[in-house]
Amino acid sequence: MMGANNLKRGTSSKRSYIFKGKATKSKSRQFWEAIAMLIIGCNLLGFLNTLPRNFIISRLSKSTLLQLSSAFINIANSLASIGSALVVILLLIVSLFLIIGGILRLVILISRKRSTGLNKNHN
Repeated sequence: MMGANNLKRGTSSKRSYIFKGKATKSKSRQFWEAIAMLIIGCNLLGFLNTLPRNFIISRLSKSTLLQLSSAFINIANSLASIGSALVVILLLIVSLFLIIGGILRLVILISRKRSTGLNKNHN
């Protein structure tokens, strides 16, 4: 809560933001941005109205939508097969680590038994 007491309040004419680099936009800049957005949007609508109707209909036909949906299904199937391949690879790596670790432990145990057995025979 100490950090909240260190905030400057009411002393600055600028509004405070979470991100320090963010500055307030002037009213004229906001006005010109809104005008530019309206002009671009109206021009895009005008361009779409100049296109022939059969061009728009052919591009938005059912076959195009079906091709698009089948492409998404193919992408999902590909991602699923990649995921299953990654799981198999990870399981192979883990099994190799377990096998190598088990062999090393057995070798260490056997070598300890032999060294302790040899030490008893020499004494």
